[in-house]
Amino acid sequence: MDQKVSLPKPLADFDFDLSLIQELHLLRKKLYRLDMILKGSVRVLKSLSKHADTVHNSVGIPQKSQTGFEQEIYIMFNEINSHTSTLSELLSNSEDIKSITISILELRNQEVHQKNSAQLQRIAEDEAKETKIMSELATGTYEDSRATRVATVIALIYLPASLVLVSDRFNSP
Repeated sequence: MDQKVSLPKPLADFDFDLSLIQELHLLRKKLYRLDMILKGSVRVLKSLSKHADTVHNSVGIPQKSQTGFEQEIYIMFNEINSHTSTLSELLSNSEDIKSITISILELRNQEVHQKNSAQLQRIAEDEAKETKIMSELATGTYEDSRATRVATVIALIYLPASLVLVSDRFNSP
């Protein structure tokens, strides 16, 4: 994961999405569980060490056996501490990867937002042009409608008069 996000390259070349953050989240949960297990193991080792001292004093285990047991507990304790420091480093690295990934996704989001804004601006400009054309068509239609009304009024006045004249001609001897 670290190589996916930490190598310097252009923004468009990062080939991941939200699933990387989800995968990282699952890994971090496992690391936190491991941290709890390691801390529990340290508590158990400390408790074993105390009980070993108590048993040694009360039962009389030979010193060589007691020393060997204490050395084994010390070795395990050191190994667990080593694992704990590795775990802390992994958690720190995973936090860095998470923040870089989120930053990259935010930059991508801004880029997409800018592209969408530019497209919406073009759509708005096209709509304004279409609205202007529709307004001009409406004005033209209004003027045509006015001319048609004038023609209708003229026809209403002259048509009955024409019919009367024509009928008078056909009826006159």
